[in-house]
Amino acid sequence: MTGRDRDAIHTSPSPLPPRPLDHHRDPWQELREHADHDLAERTVQAIYNEGNH
Repeated sequence: MTGRDRDAIHTSPSPLPPRPLDHHRDPWQELREHADHDLAERTVQAIYNEGNH
């Protein structure tokens, strides 16, 4: 692999769009998308309760 090849790889556009800033999305959205819904809701509730002690 030549230096030019490496430069081309590093400068090629990313196939994924940039992620939105965290404050523009529900912080639990990925948890709900990737975990069992009931587990996600319990986790959110537990963390919420923990923060309100």
